[in-house]
Amino acid sequence: MKQFITRRSFIKAAGAATALTAVSVGAPAAFAEETNCFFGDKADVTILYTNDVHTYIDNKSPKPTYAAIAALKKSIEDTGRDVLLVDAGDHIQGTAYGSMDDGATIIELMNEAGYDIATLGNHEFDYGMARAKAIIKEADFPYVSCNWVDLRTGFNVLPSVKFFFVGGRKIAFVGVTTPETFTKSTPAYFMNDAQTKYIYDILGGEDGQKLYDAVQKAIDKAEFWGADTIIGLGHLGVDPSSSPWTSEEVIAHTHGFTAFIDGHSHTVMANKQVTDASGKAVTLTQTGSYFKNIGKMTVGADGTITTELIDTYEGLDAAVAATASNWISAVDDMLGEEIAVGDILLIEAGDQICADGRLVECASVQVNESALTGESVNIDKDMSDIEGEKPLAERANMVYSGSFVTYGRGKMLVTEVGMDTEVGKIASLIQNASERKTPLQNTLDEFGKKLSIAILIVCAVVFGLSVLRGGKTMDSFMFAIALAVAAIPEALSSIVTIVLSFGTQKMSKENAIINMVPEVIDKITDFLGKKSDDEDEDEE
Repeated sequence: MKQFITRRSFIKAAGAATALTAVSVGAPAAFAEETNCFFGDKADVTILYTNDVHTYIDNKSPKPTYAAIAALKKSIEDTGRDVLLVDAGDHIQGTAYGSMDDGATIIELMNEAGYDIATLGNHEFDYGMARAKAIIKEADFPYVSCNWVDLRTGFNVLPSVKFFFVGGRKIAFVGVTTPETFTKSTPAYFMNDAQTKYIYDILGGEDGQKLYDAVQKAIDKAEFWGADTIIGLGHLGVDPSSSPWTSEEVIAHTHGFTAFIDGHSHTVMANKQVTDASGKAVTLTQTGSYFKNIGKMTVGADGTITTELIDTYEGLDAAVAATASNWISAVDDMLGEEIAVGDILLIEAGDQICADGRLVECASVQVNESALTGESVNIDKDMSDIEGEKPLAERANMVYSGSFVTYGRGKMLVTEVGMDTEVGKIASLIQNASERKTPLQNTLDEFGKKLSIAILIVCAVVFGLSVLRGGKTMDSFMFAIALAVAAIPEALSSIVTIVLSFGTQKMSKENAIINMVPEVIDKITDFLGKKSDDEDEDEE
């Protein structure tokens, strides 16, 4: 069970610390010693952790689910041991089970499962800044982040540290959010309404120093208030592409962490030891992603840290399982409905668009329309009005079936579906298109017809003469068939190819074939440019 210091005890301890301040500069240490005496004997504390779940709630038992985690937590609590359940970010985005209600049901499941604390991943911002703040309010557990800053005030948006008094000790969690959020979410969400300047920042720095300073400041705060165990709860990852903001680099440039629970890179890492700036080994762990594992960390009575990853758990919390099942059924029913003109569809990075539509909400949307236009470069979209007739590639406020959203997020009003879409029209043209033959093909077809008629006439004459001369009818017929087969020009295609090659060779000698297209285009461009200059001089 969690143990919380009483208000009276806190005041008593604070008074003791204040008195000591008058005679000693070691007030924080005195405060820590004074307050820790109220926690009782130290005991083992279990910390269950998840990261990068990405709304994968339709796993089946015995694979981990929120229902399984809730049951596991309760089973440990039933043994009399203190348990904390934490998440390292990216839990409200990933599948339709998150996007259908902007993560509301996922937060409900986490509330029911009994989460105690979480940090923000980059995908917690995918539904916009207003929704990110709403999610924080909907959660029954606190969010922490030491490097998400409101530039208008200079203060952190969230607490940097959260304390828990459990197992006779004071455990502090320091939250850290990846600075990659700006590039792996939508930058416009961190700007003012006019999108003229940034009003929020995820501290990082090109060399990582801003991030390291923010983390160290939070660690120092935890130490000042007497934490005997400081655990990083970060969404940073260990991918080299995330440097200099990886969890390994943060540990190496700071000191004070006991352990670090990480996310972002989807790495399965049970117990990696990373040396911090003071030369101390820090336990770094991550569960992977999509409920691949549940992390279990044990803070021993002596302060030692052990970790393990649990990939299977048979138990299920009935209430949590029912909430998840009901939502899965509701979303599956919604996805089974046919899309119709007039529907509003949510689109985000990674989606393939299934209908034509006009954008009614756009947050840095980029679309790959190569299937329609042949243009491989992503197209920036907006909601500006289009005047007059514009080619498909210049309709910035429209998105089309068969294209892919490569960046950003938005909503579209469906205007066309099925064969009425632009790609449907192309398919209709292909289906109805008649095959056209080249003049050479027409000539060869005509030659083939005349040759076939001639062969049939000759075979008929030979058959008739053979019968008139007293030959057996069957023998005469078989001879005529053999003659017809022998008369078919099997080498005609080869002969045509050879003749064409001779013709091409002759054209080449007459300089009638272009075999250096780029050079020819450059010469034509130079010629046209020179001609244009001459015309301008004549006008002058």
